[in-house]
Amino acid sequence: MAVTRSHIRVASSTTQQVPTEQIITPYLPPEVHRIIAQYMHPEDLPAYRLVSRLCASIGAEELFSSIAFHCSSTSVARIDAIKACEHLNKVVKSLVWDANFWSIPNVRDLHEWRNYFRGKAFITSKPMMVGDNFSTEELVQIAHCRHAWVDYINRVKDEKKMKRGPNIQKVLQGFQNLQKINILNGGLKRQHRGVRKCSDFVNLPALPASHYRGESLYNDGATVARLQRPGNYPFFIIQDFPDIDSHLTKLRLDAVCCSAFSRKVDRFPMLENLSSFHIRLTIRFEYHPGHNGTLDSSLHAHEISNHVRDAKDAFSNQHFSSFLRRLTKLESLKVEFDGPIYNENGTEESPLTVQDIVYKGHAWQHLRKLKLSQLSTTSAALVSLLESQQSTLRVLKLHGILLQPDYQTLQLERVQFSGRFGPDPTCKDEWWNFTIPSLAKSVEDFLIKGGSFPTNTTHG
Repeated sequence: MAVTRSHIRVASSTTQQVPTEQIITPYLPPEVHRIIAQYMHPEDLPAYRLVSRLCASIGAEELFSSIAFHCSSTSVARIDAIKACEHLNKVVKSLVWDANFWSIPNVRDLHEWRNYFRGKAFITSKPMMVGDNFSTEELVQIAHCRHAWVDYINRVKDEKKMKRGPNIQKVLQGFQNLQKINILNGGLKRQHRGVRKCSDFVNLPALPASHYRGESLYNDGATVARLQRPGNYPFFIIQDFPDIDSHLTKLRLDAVCCSAFSRKVDRFPMLENLSSFHIRLTIRFEYHPGHNGTLDSSLHAHEISNHVRDAKDAFSNQHFSSFLRRLTKLESLKVEFDGPIYNENGTEESPLTVQDIVYKGHAWQHLRKLKLSQLSTTSAALVSLLESQQSTLRVLKLHGILLQPDYQTLQLERVQFSGRFGPDPTCKDEWWNFTIPSLAKSVEDFLIKGGSFPTNTTHG
């Protein structure tokens, strides 16, 4: 039978006290301790750190190598305390910014609070919206709960205080060995060495039902500011870093609205040092179904069409490709679009193309890994990109690529062929002899009228 810690505690409480003997712990190399610590539960690591100085150091690496925060005074105070401890400061390698916010656009008083959640309750009462995070009854409960409204106001005030001025920039600075920043939103789940994203929509909070952080992640419309769209505020903040430590080489931006690149990105000192960059662009809005992972909804085809058009306009100005071009030390690039989406004709499309990522002929001098997901491209554009990177690229991953036709239809009125057409004099069997009038006439008719492509019967 396996002996658990509860068995040991019960046994120790029921047996007679015996003289304690000195316990000699056998020597294990630090490398072995590090392997052991990797398999320990995070809740056991604080006790593990009390065993010895070596265990304290190794346990700190496991507990604090990746830390997460969000925009609240409590979370920021925790980060400041870690930075103030010299030993803990050194072990922090990855910082996760939970970019879900409390604030709901245009909810400024109790009346707007009630109208907002009544509206959501009306939507969830319809059969086609089953799968929303809250049931109708829970949303009505929130709408009429004054305590929930007061709690919301207090949280929003605290959040605005943290977002004001250089407060968040100070949070991201000051770590001695910080190598990676992850900016995530949506449903997050705690895991060993940090957190991971588990869904695009935030998780249902514990009962009793209350407003939850990230409720307004995909709200949009004319009254929603650009910085309130997914990922735009964090993207704006990290552009203003006055100086970035050379250790920071990896940046991941999850679910950033395409509108972030509707304007030119002039600043961004950290681009000079980045060797790994991952970005996922989105046009998702609040009424997209969250249960199937797609942006397809016949009920909101008009809204989807507008978002696709706005995204195409944002990419057509080349601000995104100009931004990527400044990543001169890039070794790993991952660009994804949050899709697939379907147009009004029911066909799949993506507003992001390979041409929007890179200028024709441009090459990253050190790029070894490239992943593209849910993009549109022509064969020629994709081949051009790969040819420009052929001297350095070693790993290529393509997912959900939509191939566009490479050809354009000619509207010709007159065509004339004469002489011989061929690759070189040594390949005579591949030549077209247009000195033969019938062959020249058939090819000319094909280019004007269409039909079946003529067969070259010059050499039988």
